[in-house]
Amino acid sequence: MMIQPAQSTPLIAALEQLGPHDHLSSIYESQQEHFAVAISFIRIGLDRGEKCVYIAGDGTLRDVREALQAEGIDVDRAVASNSLVSTTKEQAYLKRGSFDLDWRFSFWTEATELAMSEGFSALRAIDETEWVLRGTFGLERWMEYESRLTHSLSQSNCVALCPYNRRLFPPELILEVIRTHPIVVCGNTVCRNFYHVPPDEFPDNDNPARDVDRLLNNIREQGRVESALREKQEELRRTREILVDDISQRKRAEAELRRSEMYLAEGQRLSHTGSWARNVSSEEVFWSQETFRIFGLDSEKAKPSYRTFLERIHPDDRPLVQQTVDTASHEKKVWELDYRIVLPDLSTKHVHAVGHPVVNQYGNLVEYLGTVMDVTDQQQGRAALEKAFDEIKT
Repeated sequence: MMIQPAQSTPLIAALEQLGPHDHLSSIYESQQEHFAVAISFIRIGLDRGEKCVYIAGDGTLRDVREALQAEGIDVDRAVASNSLVSTTKEQAYLKRGSFDLDWRFSFWTEATELAMSEGFSALRAIDETEWVLRGTFGLERWMEYESRLTHSLSQSNCVALCPYNRRLFPPELILEVIRTHPIVVCGNTVCRNFYHVPPDEFPDNDNPARDVDRLLNNIREQGRVESALREKQEELRRTREILVDDISQRKRAEAELRRSEMYLAEGQRLSHTGSWARNVSSEEVFWSQETFRIFGLDSEKAKPSYRTFLERIHPDDRPLVQQTVDTASHEKKVWELDYRIVLPDLSTKHVHAVGHPVVNQYGNLVEYLGTVMDVTDQQQGRAALEKAFDEIKT
């Protein structure tokens, strides 16, 4: 059946938690409020493949149909497929000329069985109730019917919604409505009813002691729920404090790390010393920013690798460097070398490099960590000093 999806709201989400065997009442103060609950209730049933029965009051069938269509429900198609049945109080309640309590329960049992035999997953019903105020023979047992309906639905694959207009019904009758429904919808809120009177205890005007016991039990249960809620709120508060503290500590740690990285980078820049790492299995290589500068490469464009490292070594020094590194790797030892590198502009630098092996818990070599220092200035200074000594000697 084509039904436009409704935007989810807390009311719809709560109504979706209900299903067969539930007996609920909505207490409303306007038609808009009534239809907000009733249309959502019907839409959920149609979406679930349930047969929906709407028992309308006097002259309201047209309003119901228009409200359903306004919410994107294809009423004609739903009626044609027998998924939606609209009927009146005369057909549903007063076929025998008066309100017959026992016949009414038989009606719901037979209607549910019929819906199941037609392939529907359940029966879903809405009973408009304003007509009750006009008075019909037998209606003095209406609240007894509402109370016993809870027990009847518990044994039937049916869910029923009974709407009551608070502006029309007297307070004492609304009070009875609350006492006879285990679930009450008030505004946009769906509530499990603490004040529901079980069918076997209704009416209980002649037994005030039982009424007191029930009220006290309800008070204790509400207190238990409120206590559990307070504990949960306190737990959430403590959790929040821990999270805030953890976040603060993490932010401080991140700030410290950024400072340490900044100091390290600045220290490397001032000392012309870069750091590096090489995974001996994957040949994956890491270079610090200063290492890139020493080798004359752009860290944004060049991707370091062991091959790149070897290619930058002066051809005359490359065999010694490669042999030293390979031997140290085989023996899992530290290596230390002075060699020359050739930059992309073909200029030459002198570097001093050290590599330290890192092994895992099984003694297997995992990677090398090391440093590379640009010693070109020192090398040139030493060469100039040696030349000066030679000139003095001659």
